[in-house]
Amino acid sequence: MFYCESDNLVPDGLGHTDIFLRDTVAGTTELISANEAGTRANSFSRSPVISEDGRYIPYMSAATGLVSQATVGSNAYLYDRTTDETTLPSVAAPGAYCSRERDSDSLTTPQRLPSVTPSRPDRT
Repeated sequence: MFYCESDNLVPDGLGHTDIFLRDTVAGTTELISANEAGTRANSFSRSPVISEDGRYIPYMSAATGLVSQATVGSNAYLYDRTTDETTLPSVAAPGAYCSRERDSDSLTTPQRLPSVTPSRPDRT
């Protein structure tokens, strides 16, 4: 799990960071910070972590096209590798968003998840 600004991983030269997951066993690199159509985030994404079982990847992004209810400013996103869906857990209730900028350096696991730990050796 890493984030970087390189255009040899995602060749469009937008000049902002994206989230990637590297599978060292399969030798593949997957773009995580993308919407349902596979379109890359339109702004920076950072601070990824991965759940102990490798299913969930919460991260921060200022992108507005990852999910339909994204707001301006930095938001916490949650990518589910099993369902291939990205959600916006920083939405408190339908139409109610966090009222201030979230601290991207202190991203923690959404309460509904058991735990998030550093990347597993077989999924880095």
